[in-house]
Amino acid sequence: MENNNHNPTRQFVLTVFDYLLELLRKWYVYLMLGVLFCALMFFYLQGKQSTYQARLSFMTNTSSSGGLSSLMRLAGSFGFGGKSSSEVSAEKLAEIITSERIIKTALFTSVNISVNGIQKNDLLINHFYAIYPPENFTPQSLQKKQEYTLNENALINLVISNLMDLVGVSTSDNGIVKVFATTLNEGLSQAICVEMFTALDEYYAEKSIEKQQETYDLFKTRTDSLGALLLTKEGELKAWLNKYALRIKANSLTPDEYMNKVRLERETEIVSNLYKEALQSTELASMELDSAKPVIQIIDAPVLPLKELYAVPFIFYGLAIFAALGIGVVLIIFNKIVRDALNDE
Repeated sequence: MENNNHNPTRQFVLTVFDYLLELLRKWYVYLMLGVLFCALMFFYLQGKQSTYQARLSFMTNTSSSGGLSSLMRLAGSFGFGGKSSSEVSAEKLAEIITSERIIKTALFTSVNISVNGIQKNDLLINHFYAIYPPENFTPQSLQKKQEYTLNENALINLVISNLMDLVGVSTSDNGIVKVFATTLNEGLSQAICVEMFTALDEYYAEKSIEKQQETYDLFKTRTDSLGALLLTKEGELKAWLNKYALRIKANSLTPDEYMNKVRLERETEIVSNLYKEALQSTELASMELDSAKPVIQIIDAPVLPLKELYAVPFIFYGLAIFAALGIGVVLIIFNKIVRDALNDE
């Protein structure tokens, strides 16, 4: 007959049952840990401030209108691409808007924010560290300038780092980019989102049309130069005609004088034709420049007042109780394992 004392299955069941009874007998451990954790959570919630989250969503529109496409085909015959701007990916925009350059541009923009009930117009960076005072730095008012001292650069870098912790960006499959900022001040949250978008819009539009802008500037300079030259040639021809008007009527011009007249008329006509071509090329370059500009459209912009975000006590106390139960189980089981090992010895 099989000995039940050496049955592994029975022994395992008895061990598990023993541990379960131990967990039930030590109910007071859960109670003490629960009270302790809930008390700690209570003090944590007392010091936790409400925040405000601003959200801004936008997308790009790179499609060109039907009326402009025919003009772009005409521009192709003059050496222009005649194409609309390349499509901008949402991921690319999300990466650019969180770059240090965009953040710094936004921080050095003047905004009007209410801090502690006082409406003040100042640089966004001054508003930011007034609400989030940086450690180990004496409060100071920064101004927008070309170069900063080492201490100012250190302060700027610290503010950028702290700001990035409060900003988030997400993208969707349909190309929509969402930017959100969560701070202790609703005006600050709104200003961060709006100024970051404005800096992105200006920077990306400028960089996207840089080549087209250079082409337009080149044609514009040439057109202005030819225009000035045409005025000079027309003035010379007019002066010559005024000087020899009577002799022209009398048909008494010498061969040299007549050749001078032909030369002035020919030079004026050549410059006039060149000016017309340059003017047409400039207009086509202007259309190419306009068609290449990426349009970034705001879908939703943050509007004051923003919704206040505050900690939900039920969730935090639930987490405290759950943590107390988990730690209690670990302590009780560990204590029993040690105690059983000592008894066996």
